[in-house]
Order: sequence, then structure tokens, then C-alpha cells
Amino acid sequence: MWKLLVGGGLVAGAGYYLLRLRRTSHHLESITTARIHHISFKDIIIRIDVKLKNPAGGALSLKYPFVRLTYKGRSIGSSQVADRNITLPPHGETSITGITITIPLLNLTGLSKDLLKLLKGNPQGIVLQAVTITEIDIGIGPAIPYEKTESITLKKTADGAA
Repeated sequence: MWKLLVGGGLVAGAGYYLLRLRRTSHHLESITTARIHHISFKDIIIRIDVKLKNPAGGALSLKYPFVRLTYKGRSIGSSQVADRNITLPPHGETSITGITITIPLLNLTGLSKDLLKLLKGNPQGIVLQAVTITEIDIGIGPAIPYEKTESITLKKTADGAA
């Protein structure tokens, strides 16, 4: 009887811990920003910065984020996959800067007209969708996937750079 009670308590405690971690993962927030880093005749390099926020009380271990850019529903480029872990403290945030996405000239066919408008000073900019994908490692069992799609606007900055 004693072993049954101890075993039941361990299972209940582990279940509570996993449930709490799963709830924590639902509170994770990401904010993605982008700017044009470099333009050439063969490609455009876009710099992506991702801010991860953890409003919950538990620390999180995440994989380095993978970012995919789409324009009008079509994928135009994605970041490199990196096998690195990031620790996000409880009630804290961290910024991942300098993620670069190289968009080859061939992927710019639908974007070229709007890109020329941007370079000529279009104040509306170009609206892209950024899909941020990562995994949250809870320490036990498989990682919990995290994916967020948000609209980002590439605009020409005040100093003239796009």
C-alpha cells in the first residue's frame, strides 16, 4: 500500500510539472522585426531580429529560432537552421539579433515592383509575413513546438537606408 501511494504521488507530481510547463509554453511571445541589410543585383539580404518574452514563472530552454519569410502567400526565403539552445529566464526576455535571410533574385519576381517603390521612398513599405518556428525543451519527453506568424513591414529609414 505504501509503494502505491508513493508511486501515485510521483506520477501526480510529474503530471502537474508537465502541465505547468505546457501552460508556460502557451504564454511565450515573440516579436519579429526586419530591415534590409544589403541589396545587390543577385540577391537581397534581410536582417531579422527576434525578441522572445517569457511572462510566466518558469525558465524555458528553446532551440534557436528558424524564420521563414512569405510575400502574398509565397515563401521567398528562410534563415539557416542552427542547433543552439537559448535559455529564457522566468519573467524575462532575450533578443536574438542578426538572423539573416538571403533572398535570391529569382524569388523576387512578385516583390520587385513593390521593392522599387520602397527604394523610391514609398511610406507604406512592403508587408511580409514572418513565420518564427522553434521548440521548447521541457526536459522530459518530446519538445513542444512553437510557431508564430506575424506581419512585418520593411520601410525606408530616415537615414535613407531601406
